[in-house]
Amino acid sequence: MSTKAPKSLANKWQELLSWMAIAITSITIMAAYIATGKIYTEDPTATDFYKFYLSAERLKTGESPYWKLPPRLNKGDPCEEKNRWTQLQNQKPVNENDIKSFNPSSSCLHPNLNPPIFGLVILPLSSVPFKLAWWIWASLSTISGIFAMWLLGKRHTTSKASHLKKTAWLCIALFLYYPTYCNFAYGQVTLFLLLPLTLSWLALERNQPLRAGAWLGIATAFKPIFALFIVSLLASRKPRAAASLISTTCVISFAGLLWLGGPVHADYALALRDITWTTSNWNASLTGFFARIFGGAENPPWLHPPLLGDAATTFFSLLIIFMLFGAIKQTKPLGHAERAAHVYALTIPALILISPLGWIYYFPLLTLSLFPAWHHAHNSNKKDIATITAISAIAITAIPRELERASDMNNATAWLWHGPLYTYALLAIFTTSFYLACQSSKRPHKAVST
Repeated sequence: MSTKAPKSLANKWQELLSWMAIAITSITIMAAYIATGKIYTEDPTATDFYKFYLSAERLKTGESPYWKLPPRLNKGDPCEEKNRWTQLQNQKPVNENDIKSFNPSSSCLHPNLNPPIFGLVILPLSSVPFKLAWWIWASLSTISGIFAMWLLGKRHTTSKASHLKKTAWLCIALFLYYPTYCNFAYGQVTLFLLLPLTLSWLALERNQPLRAGAWLGIATAFKPIFALFIVSLLASRKPRAAASLISTTCVISFAGLLWLGGPVHADYALALRDITWTTSNWNASLTGFFARIFGGAENPPWLHPPLLGDAATTFFSLLIIFMLFGAIKQTKPLGHAERAAHVYALTIPALILISPLGWIYYFPLLTLSLFPAWHHAHNSNKKDIATITAISAIAITAIPRELERASDMNNATAWLWHGPLYTYALLAIFTTSFYLACQSSKRPHKAVST
């Protein structure tokens, strides 16, 4: 009795200290995010959400949500990168009337690059002042991220208390992650995407292919690069999930086409062809990596055959897709839950690498890529190279780095080191996931019932 009582008391103190740490950390994070919101709402042009807001405002008045910019690739062009910042400084909106009537074309503000259906979703926010719209958007985004962590925290949890604590620590990790902070500050969409991706993963590990595909279809309708999951689902022998993804995406996209019409979608296609800012250090994609070296964007490149850069991007993108397909096929002997974990661990870093705009805003989705590495570390007697690589790569993606303009990628260090640092981290994550998926088929296993 005398030995059990001190142990029980120690456990209670440990529990109390744990909750105190959660409370203090959560309050500090909340205060930092609120302070950030106050700063960014004072300068709408500094946020990506302002582009969404302007798109919705233009849609409401019958204009195309996709504006065209004057030439900007050559020195002296109206929207040359250096001129663009000067024009934005001179024409920043100062009141609500200026915010709503702002001319993004003459001010060289980059256009919104989300599909037309996205404009319909955000349209109601254009009826309220910008600051209020930003806070509503940021709050809903935060709630979406918290709910995704709540769902992840519920996995393999035996009690409500442990579920709550697990969720709290997952939320702290998510919101301490620098790309999540950037997503919040700039008003990006990733935390909204994290929720359907989490729901699709949970459905897939429970062998609910139609539901998993439907959730992925919703994400794909708003970010077409998620169509890469079709390859992953077919490789994992989930044709019904792939069919559900395709049909859901088509239904949502067709609804947008009927509502907004063909010209708006044509403007969207033209906007996608006019992207020249891929070489910023926040873009971790293969497109950005090779454009820094071979040209085709706003920076002075190392070499000057842009077509060679396009060819290299295409080749390595196809190689990643081939590796993705092959590695997931290797997981055939595994149970539904473990195979689903490998699907997401491989597909998420792959789609960020392949997307021309694979910016750090998408990095919070890597939350779903960690589970095979975590499972491997938990079941290994020693921390081998795969575990160390995964942890190190995620740590690199969490390093706070100031956004550098595309035109500033103009020397060897920028082309090969601090410009593509996030790209190297993503490649390490994908390679580790590839290794773990291939190794999983070689070890003894038991099918996981769900």
